[in-house]
Amino acid sequence: MMAAARRAALFRISAAAGLVGAAWVALGRPDLDGAAEFFTGTWPTDDTERAAVSVLLWLIVAALVAAELRSVWRTVSGTPPRWPARRGALILLVGLAVFAGGYARHQVQVRTLCCGSVERAAALAR
Repeated sequence: MMAAARRAALFRISAAAGLVGAAWVALGRPDLDGAAEFFTGTWPTDDTERAAVSVLLWLIVAALVAAELRSVWRTVSGTPPRWPARRGALILLVGLAVFAGGYARHQVQVRTLCCGSVERAAALAR
């Protein structure tokens, strides 16, 4: 394999690993039970909404990482990868989406009394 192709493959692998690491730090472990409750429960809550968004972002990250690994395989086998400039823009956009999801996860942890009952509010006040 030529040196330029090796550098391109290492760059793609490191970009995919960096995206997974950033998603792990920002989003945490995906909450599949919370996401399932969001779609099947009777009334969505803030926690289940965040869980559903987190799972959706993890699916997008997984799809992009799979595309990057396929691109590395094509580079190693000597076939030029498809859409290298677009893929770089996709990594940037998915990284920004992960950042926004992580921000929402870490900053919107306040508990509100929205959609609760008076009895529950009184129980929380005790």
